Amino acid sequence: MGAITVNVLVSNRRKKLICIACMSMYFTYQFVSYACNVSLTRLLEEIGSLSYYSAIATAHTLGMMISAPVAGRLSDTLGRKWLTVCSLGLFLASMGFASLAIHPMAYLLFRAVCSACAGFFMGMMIALLSDVTEKSERPPWLGLLSSSAATGMLLGPLVGGLLSDMGLYRLSHLVGIPTGVFSMVVLVLFYPNKKNPNLDANTKFDFKGLLLLFVSACSIVGWLNFSGKAFERFSLTGISLLALGACCAILLVLVEKRSPNPVLDLTLFRYREFRIASLCHVLYAVYIGVAANYIPLYGQKVLGISATITSTLAIPQTITSIVLSSFIGVLIRRSQKNFKPAYIVCGLCGAVPLLVWSTLLSRSGNTILVYAFMVFGGIGYALDQVISSAYMQTTMPTEKLGFAQGFMVFCSSSGMTMANAIAGTIVNMGQSLQTSIPIVFLVSAAAVSVIFFMGVFVIKRAKNEVAGQVVSASDRP
Repeated sequence: MGAITVNVLVSNRRKKLICIACMSMYFTYQFVSYACNVSLTRLLEEIGSLSYYSAIATAHTLGMMISAPVAGRLSDTLGRKWLTVCSLGLFLASMGFASLAIHPMAYLLFRAVCSACAGFFMGMMIALLSDVTEKSERPPWLGLLSSSAATGMLLGPLVGGLLSDMGLYRLSHLVGIPTGVFSMVVLVLFYPNKKNPNLDANTKFDFKGLLLLFVSACSIVGWLNFSGKAFERFSLTGISLLALGACCAILLVLVEKRSPNPVLDLTLFRYREFRIASLCHVLYAVYIGVAANYIPLYGQKVLGISATITSTLAIPQTITSIVLSSFIGVLIRRSQKNFKPAYIVCGLCGAVPLLVWSTLLSRSGNTILVYAFMVFGGIGYALDQVISSAYMQTTMPTEKLGFAQGFMVFCSSSGMTMANAIAGTIVNMGQSLQTSIPIVFLVSAAAVSVIFFMGVFVIKRAKNEVAGQVVSASDRP
C-alpha cells in the first residue's frame, strides 16, 4: 500500500464533511452572485442608475482579482481555516449591507468588498479540499465541486428572478446565508488550523506588490468603465489614468520578481501546465462573465422579457454542467491523455454560443437561440472547472498548491473583470443596447476561441496514463 500523500490527515468522516463544506461554499458564492445578477437591473432602475450596470458587474470581480493572490500568503500566517471562515462571514455581511444601499456608489463599494472577500475563500476552497485528499481522489471531488457551483448557478437566477418580479429584489443578496453559515460551522469544528511550518518570521508581507496590483487594476478598469461617462476617454484625466495603470503594472512585474514573499508568485509560470491552465482559465472566464451579466441585461432591456423568464435562460447551461462535471472528473482521473481533447471541446463550447448570439440573436430576437446554445456553454463550463485545476496539479509541487490555486482564482477573476470592463467600454460608446451587446458577444467569442487553438496546437498528449500519478520528464517544468 502506497504512502498517504496529504497535507492534513483527518478521518474519512471529517474528510467528507470538509469536502462537502467546500462544495457548500462554492454553491453559496454562485447562488448569491447569480441571484443578484438577475435582480441588478431592477435594483438600479429603482435608484435611477442603470448606467452603472457595467461598473458594478466589473466591481463584482475586481475585488476578487486583487485579493485572490494574497490569500495564499495570508494563509501562511493566519492559517487556511480562519482566513476562509472570516472572509466568508464578511462576504455574507457585506452582501447584507449591499441590500440596504440607496446610492449606486455605495452599492458598488459593498459589492467590491464582497468580491474581495470571495477572493480569499474561493482561493482557499480547492486548497482545503486538496489538503485532505490524495491526488488520485481529487478529480472526482473537483467534479462534485463543479456540480455544486452549477447547482448554485441554476437556483440563483430562478430565486433572483422570482424575487425581482415580486418586488423583493433586495432579498436576493441574503439567500446564501444558510449554506454559508453551514460551511463556516463545519470548518470551525472539523478542520485543523494549519499554518506554514516553513514560514520565516522575519519575512515581510509584500505590501508594495499589493499596492501596485491595486492601483494598476483600479486605474485600467476605471479607465475602461468610466471613460465616456465621467470623463472623455482621451482627455488628460483619461490618458493619465491609463498611463498610471500601465506604469504600475510594469513596476508590479519588476517588484514581484525581486520580492522574497511576492503577492503574485511568478515562479509558478516555470511549470508548463500551470501556464497553459491559467491562460485557458482566464479566457473561459470571459465567456462566464459575459454570459452571466449581459444575457440577463439583453433579455430584460432589449427582448423585453420578465426577470423570471430571464432567470430561466441559463438553465440548460447549468443542468448540462451539473450532469457532466462528475463524469468529466472520472474521465480525467483515468488518463491524462484526455486533457487535450477536453481543452479543444472547451474552447469550441465557449466560442460558438457567443458567435451565434452576436449574429443571429440580434436579428431574430428568438430566445430559443439562447436556450439551445447555453447547452454548449454548460459543457465548456464543466470542462473548464474540472480540467483547469486537475491539469495544473499534474506537475505542481504539493507545497505550492495553495499559492497556485489562489493564482488560478486570480486568473478567473481577471478574465471576468477585463471582459466586463471592456464590455462596459463598448456599451458606453453611445450606441443602443441592441447594437452594443452583440458586439460584446462577438469580441468575447474571438477571445474564447484561443482555448480551442491552444488545445489543438499547444497541449501535448500526455505519456502517462493516470492523472496525478506519474509525470514524464517532458512534463516537468
